[in-house]
Amino acid sequence: MTQSEQDPKSLEKSKELLEARTSVAWSEQMAPRLSQWVMELASWEQDSARRLQGIGFGYWQYPQLLSLEQLAEQAQRRYERLIGLMLELKIDYQALEASCYQVELLAAQRLEEPSRLIDLLLIAGLLESRCCERLQSLLCYCEPAITRLMSELLERKQELASRYLELARELAGDEWQPRLSELARHEAKLLETQMSERLC
Repeated sequence: MTQSEQDPKSLEKSKELLEARTSVAWSEQMAPRLSQWVMELASWEQDSARRLQGIGFGYWQYPQLLSLEQLAEQAQRRYERLIGLMLELKIDYQALEASCYQVELLAAQRLEEPSRLIDLLLIAGLLESRCCERLQSLLCYCEPAITRLMSELLERKQELASRYLELARELAGDEWQPRLSELARHEAKLLETQMSERLC
């Protein structure tokens, strides 16, 4: 699969939210490190399931968030599929700490409610979109069997990113777009300084 054969619609969905793009140099640097970024992606999906559960349980009073339980189950299944791939490829799993990029982006949340919840949803959407954008950039370097699996995961992850933003828009009204732009600019700055050797 060549770069030109990647699904442009999938890639554009990720790009819509992001102020900066991952460089070709980064993709070329990461492409040979299949074991590393597959393990990072598995760790990410496990964290994603926990994040979805945490939001759903922590904000039970919002009926709009009831769908997050199902999305958490889907993230857990993606994690299990990636663990299966790692076993097949004989990749040893290691628990990973959140990257500095993730930690600093999440630290940008406002403290008061419901602004904190809105920020959490927007940041989660940005995190998923960046992970999708970077994963997409690596697909052309994968063998066909791995590409098919990653393409399926990518589609589901993009749906999750979109759902996060839909929820933020429902809860925030007119505020969501200016705040998203502000957080996206912050994310782009962190990308330059904190994300040189990590997938997400």
